[in-house]
Amino acid sequence: MSRSGRLLRLRPWQQYRTANTIFRLERRLGIWAYSLIVLASVIFWFASLSDCSRAAFQYHGLPTTEIMWCVISIIGAAMAQPHNPHQANPKLVTARQQFAWTEAGLEGAIQARNAAARGRLDKEPMFCFESAVKLFFWSCLAYEDYEGARGTAPGTAAAVPEGELEQLMKALSLYNLQVHKVLYDSDGELKVYLAWSPTTVLVCFRGSTTAANWVADAMLWRSAHPGMQLQHKQASHFGAAKIHSGFLRCWSGTGLDSKVLGMLASLVDTALDRSKLKIYLTGHSLGGAVATLAAYDLLKKYKGVLDPLRQVSVYTFGAPRAGNHAFARAYEAAVPDTWHVINDQDTVPRGGKFISAYKRNGQRVIMNKAGDLVVRPIPLESSMLQAPLGSNPIHHLLASYQASLTAVALGQLDALKGLPGGSEGLLDLVRHCPLVAESMYRFGDRANLITWLGSRSMYRYGDRANLITWLGSRVLYTLNSRAPREALTLRRLIAANAANTLGADEEGGLRWQGAGWGGCGVR
Repeated sequence: MSRSGRLLRLRPWQQYRTANTIFRLERRLGIWAYSLIVLASVIFWFASLSDCSRAAFQYHGLPTTEIMWCVISIIGAAMAQPHNPHQANPKLVTARQQFAWTEAGLEGAIQARNAAARGRLDKEPMFCFESAVKLFFWSCLAYEDYEGARGTAPGTAAAVPEGELEQLMKALSLYNLQVHKVLYDSDGELKVYLAWSPTTVLVCFRGSTTAANWVADAMLWRSAHPGMQLQHKQASHFGAAKIHSGFLRCWSGTGLDSKVLGMLASLVDTALDRSKLKIYLTGHSLGGAVATLAAYDLLKKYKGVLDPLRQVSVYTFGAPRAGNHAFARAYEAAVPDTWHVINDQDTVPRGGKFISAYKRNGQRVIMNKAGDLVVRPIPLESSMLQAPLGSNPIHHLLASYQASLTAVALGQLDALKGLPGGSEGLLDLVRHCPLVAESMYRFGDRANLITWLGSRSMYRYGDRANLITWLGSRVLYTLNSRAPREALTLRRLIAANAANTLGADEEGGLRWQGAGWGGCGVR
């Protein structure tokens, strides 16, 4: 079983979905089986032997075995049962899990998927890896606090100290944004970045950094969503829509909603071509949960004016569940293009379900440091991707999210781990988003990626003639030997994109001049 796990780890989850699911299911059931045998043996050790037949049964271990197989059968059947049989079509599941590497190729990928599904997925969104990388950079930037930001004029250099102005300009250039503004709630505890251009608006909410934020995270009781109207059928099956009280207070209890929605309303109403306006909302942790509430209120206000499938996108990172089943049902109907990126065993998004009190709205995207990217996993896949022994709070850190995003990109350079079309997608991604190349350089310098995944595993299958020298030949990455032209193109692109952020060291190699994603400190 250990050897099977190692071999499957070296291969993409999407291409070996059945093998991965069966392997993890058997491993999970094996843990339950051994635990039940030990528990039953301890219990029957203290049982009295009043007759010969009872003694014979216990001597041969029959009661322990019967209890173990009975419980294992129940657990296996419950884990394999589909939550929604109408969405269990294997072809549709595979089509829903497709994603686009770049924003330029997103529309083409959606059209190709819809044509293959014969129109059954026309109203379904698609995940974009480039959008996730760019919005993650903004989520990192939102944590950078500085004095004098409140009350300053939007978009002025005086609003940002010199050390952070460069990173802010880099963030604005990702979508060619021209103006930015920093907003705070009435208590000054929750920070929001707004940036816009004539065609694009970006809203980024900061996560938990203060004691007041952590108190809001701990307000686990639910409150009714103000102004939400549900159909009778929804209300009868799921009850009234309720929101996490702390998240609702952060959004609407401190006046932040009126500030943000007021700014968005002015931008939407004064847009030269409202049909071409694109709005992104993002945030990490608490910021991601508040971003979903903002997106719902925005589209509720502009229902019929903005296209929720093409004009409003929500990408969150490590965001907890924000509401109950009724809210999730209403939210998914109003804001379909919502993606919750979860890093492996992140404690915050993995927990907080409280049996059925909370339900995740939108679509999940699970990634890990092995380079796996699972878009819209079915319930069984999501369960199998969760560690049997609990979650890991370290995976909630922004640095851990960056490592996983980088691993997904680097995985496309491997002969075994790469997805079909992954090398071409990575080339396009580096052209459109130099942040990916910068992240590869940073992790090569600080973590020495050739030992991060091990020269014996992910990068041992390439040809030495195609090794790329990273950071002045100190870190080597093995590229797929079957694609030397792509290797040369990628090497030139990364060298060109890194020219502005890398300099020569004393040994003639290359040294990194920033920190984090393009210089942003990560937590």
